[in-house]
This record gives sequence, structure tokens and C-alpha cells, in this order.
Amino acid sequence: MRTRPQRIALSRIVNTVITKSVSNASPVLSAPTLSDVPSSAEEDINPWAGKTIRIGFSPLVSFIPVTYNLEQTAKENDIPVEIAKGSMEEIRQKFFNDELDLAFVAMTDYFQRPESYISSDVCVCSEGLVRSVLLYGRVQQPNQIKTIALYPTSETFVLMTKILMAERFDIHPEFLLLDEKEKWELTDADAVLLVGERALRQPSRGDRFSFVWDMGQRWTQWTGIPFIYYFWLAKDKALGRYIAPTLSQTRDKGMEQLPILALQEARRLKIDPEFCNDYFSSKLSFRLGGRQRKGVEIFCRLAKKHLLLDIGAPIPFNNQYRLRRREQEQSMWQEQNKIEQIDAE
Repeated sequence: MRTRPQRIALSRIVNTVITKSVSNASPVLSAPTLSDVPSSAEEDINPWAGKTIRIGFSPLVSFIPVTYNLEQTAKENDIPVEIAKGSMEEIRQKFFNDELDLAFVAMTDYFQRPESYISSDVCVCSEGLVRSVLLYGRVQQPNQIKTIALYPTSETFVLMTKILMAERFDIHPEFLLLDEKEKWELTDADAVLLVGERALRQPSRGDRFSFVWDMGQRWTQWTGIPFIYYFWLAKDKALGRYIAPTLSQTRDKGMEQLPILALQEARRLKIDPEFCNDYFSSKLSFRLGGRQRKGVEIFCRLAKKHLLLDIGAPIPFNNQYRLRRREQEQSMWQEQNKIEQIDAE
């Protein structure tokens, strides 16, 4: 497992590699093929049934609607769980070290453990303005950016920014890591990337910055598809399928309580309650549907195109929801045929 200094060093090396390769890269034509739909003949008894499942996630504001009351929902479904909370780095390390069976992690974390499985139709994503991923620019135009400062964060946001900069402006800025106590407004970098709660607190642009980009909005404007930030990652397929209904139910319950959760988080972050409620209800989406799946695939294809990720196999989504829809559609079609036959008689 690479340490953070190693990842930053590797990031700078990758910048150099991209500069030499991006001009010759071929355009993205289509998304890679999704994994096959699981066979309905799979064993009914899941090997995880009855076992205590170790689950980890961070108490980040955007996670609240999909993790709130997870333990209670699991209990209602007779699934014993142990919940671990911590920073994103702590959770991902525990998952990689097999100290957790299931974790809510960033999209790029899957590629450091490709044997894992994307579980359920739950995610955190945006399609358009998101407000929690902001790029503050000091230079007059984005194509003049040579350096971008940021606090420790997921590589997903770094790769998102690298892809946009390479595709839109054919530039490859160097990323500089800020210390947690360092004031981002005082950095000499050409731009600063703020993610999560720092961005939501709506800091003043001041006189040092000439523009601010909402990266979720820019991504969707350019690609026409959502951007997926986080999803549930299970250590294997059997667990992913077993726990998926509980994760979806937890999300659905959270969606029913969005105004209450927004007020709770607004008080914690000391931001406007209406702003926080709008963030939950209209800026974020928590369902991994067809467009979101396509978003993951296009991101992976672009990352591979720019030599940012080594991606080979298709993304192993949990396809039980697609299978269920197919069964429902087939049933409706058969029922419609019966009605038409009766009418014809």
C-alpha cells in the first residue's frame, strides 16, 4: 500500500507522463460493457447469512442520508453488524487490510482492491451543480493553471480535475498538498481545489481569486452524465448481494428524513439550514441507476486514456436490481399478452 507522500510523488510523475501521451490519445467512443447479470440459479443460501458484518464509513455530511440508522435497519433484517467510523483514510486502510467487510469509499478505491464488489444501488453522486467540489483560480483563465493546491482528499477528485484539465484545455497542472492547518487562501498556487465541508462553508473568494468553478457542474456540462463520488464496496460478491437490500432500505429511510438531517448537519457545520437542505435534496443524488453506472464507466475509460488508472476488467456492479427489473418487465409483457389474447377472442 502506497503512503501519502508516495502517492503525491507518483501523482507528479503521472503529470509528466500525461503531457507526453495525451496529445496522441484516441477519443472516447463508448463505455465498456457491464458485467453479466448474475444467474438466477445461484445458491439461495448466502455464505454470509448469520455472520457479523464489519461495516465502516466516515461521518461526512454527504454520507448522512445513506448511513443514518444503518445499524437499526440491519437489526430489523436480522443481520448482525459492527459499525466502525473514522476518517476516509482510516476506513479505506481498514478495508484494504481486511479489518472491514464492507465500506463506503471513493470510486477510485475500488481499483486498489479489484477483487472487491460494488454493492447495491446506493451511491453519492451529482448531475450538475454540486457545491461541495470547488476550484478557486487565481489566474485569469483556467488554461493558465500550472499548479493546484489541495488538502488531503480522495484521489477521485484529483483524477476528476486532471481529466477535465487535460480534455478541456490540454494542460496537466502539478498538484501540491496543503497541510491541514495551512490557510488555503494564502497559497501561491494558481488554483485551489476545495472538497466537502470546506467547500460547503462557502468561504469568501477574496481578492486573490479571479474565478470559481463548481467541478460537478463542469463535469456534467462537458460529459452530459453524472459524476459518482462514493459507493458501498464489499469484500466479495456474495456479501455484496446479501447486504444490498439493507443498504438500499437505509438510504430510502434517510431520504424520507432529509429535512431533519439537513437541519442537524447545518447546525454542526454552522451553515444556512436552507442551503444544506437544498444540497441534500437537489444537488446530490443517492441512487446508482443506469446513468450513474455509465458515469462510472466513462470516468474509468477517461482515466485509462490519460494513463491515470490501470483498468482492465469490466466494473463488477451488483446487477440484482437490473435482473429484478427484467423479471418485472417480462411479467408485465406476459400479462399484456394475455389481455390482448382475451380481447382478440
